[in-house]
Amino acid sequence: MRYFNINPTQLHKISRPKNKYFEQALDFCIEWQRGQTEFVRHTSGSTGEPKSIKLTRQQIQASITLTRKSLGLNSDFCSLICLNVNYIAGTMMLARAMEIGMDMIVV
Repeated sequence: MRYFNINPTQLHKISRPKNKYFEQALDFCIEWQRGQTEFVRHTSGSTGEPKSIKLTRQQIQASITLTRKSLGLNSDFCSLICLNVNYIAGTMMLARAMEIGMDMIVV
């Protein structure tokens, strides 16, 4: 499998993927939907040593609000999740799509 579709309104109906990476993306979406308040993610290390960073739901939601407004995003859009979901940028893409209600294609 080279991609995995996620519809945020249908999480309870999605079969668990066999691919570990897609499984991690789905797990984050389920954690987000259940209201988890803190997430530990990692920087990629592209500008230095990789670091673990704790993100709160409130911080993530503040970023989503600004991005949504700036880019005019809405639930009619589909989000291509093409950044690693284990790092902050990919996590933010998943969170934005979940919060806005966009379908996702994870690659």
